[in-house]
Amino acid sequence: LNLIGNIYPSAIDWDHAGMVKVGLVDGIWIYSEANATWGSWVGGVGVHMASSVIPVGQGFFVQATEPYPSLSMDNTVRLHSTQTYYKETPADLIRLQVTSQNWMDETVVYFKEIADNGLDANDGEKFFSYHPEMMNIYSVNSEKNLAINALKTIENGMTIPVGFMPAFDGNYTINATEYTFGEDIEIFLEDLQTGTMQSLTVDPVYMFSANVDDNPDRF
Repeated sequence: LNLIGNIYPSAIDWDHAGMVKVGLVDGIWIYSEANATWGSWVGGVGVHMASSVIPVGQGFFVQATEPYPSLSMDNTVRLHSTQTYYKETPADLIRLQVTSQNWMDETVVYFKEIADNGLDANDGEKFFSYHPEMMNIYSVNSEKNLAINALKTIENGMTIPVGFMPAFDGNYTINATEYTFGEDIEIFLEDLQTGTMQSLTVDPVYMFSANVDDNPDRF
């Protein structure tokens, strides 16, 4: 990751055409001490309340995909915004949030035509929290842990591995808090540890117990 700052006396828009990215993932990462984890905005989708709007004085991280990346911008990227928080943009996606006690982490899998089913600039890598009590959930594509996983098309029988790393022994809940597929699509969550298969289309809430030494390749 490479750290960059918003040098303008206004908010800027990462998704604006005046933000020219070469050899970079189409996204930003911002570590939130309040949330004890990373917020990321990649390919028009966010986790942990991240959005394309970067407030005044905010530092943010970008990730290179090539040896000599570059980022340039002009005044057209500036916004007259006082936004100090982040919001996500809807897409054809499923958002999985895992909660326990007062902690929450989330991962997104979404579909759009310009994405590849492998890794590309629309995928956002998962960076684990620094906090010892924060659990981590992510999907896996091409052996890469992803907070945001962009795929081209959903296919019958498609399997998307989901990893989970608990921070403490206890009870956890996975909730499909955002689900925007049509009625002809049904998505299941399979718990490989217990053998449970649950339709998130029918019941979006799955409760389970986990220990810190469990295999992270659980779902």
